[in-house]
Amino acid sequence: MEEAPAFRALVEAAAGAPLRTWAELAPRVTVLRFGPGATVFAQGAAAPSVYVVRSGLIKLVYLDHGGDEWVKSFVPAGQYFASLAALAPGGETAFAAVAIEPSQVE
Repeated sequence: MEEAPAFRALVEAAAGAPLRTWAELAPRVTVLRFGPGATVFAQGAAAPSVYVVRSGLIKLVYLDHGGDEWVKSFVPAGQYFASLAALAPGGETAFAAVAIEPSQVE
């Protein structure tokens, strides 16, 4: 299994201590790879996850009904993102996440 160092560092920083249960959590972390322009998740999708950018750059955008986009933010390597609305049971993402360059997220 591929180690997930960025995610582990993020969770341990939030917890303020090393995780004693990392061995239980690590098998659930998946590294995903995206090419430029690939969608990490679409607006309105069920995506109840927190993503850590391992490498590359992710753009978070709001899309209107006409297809126009408003940039919410850019997420570089070492940072994390999530749609809080999608973390709730039955929730959907409020925005889309798109790779700007070759990217890996976990």
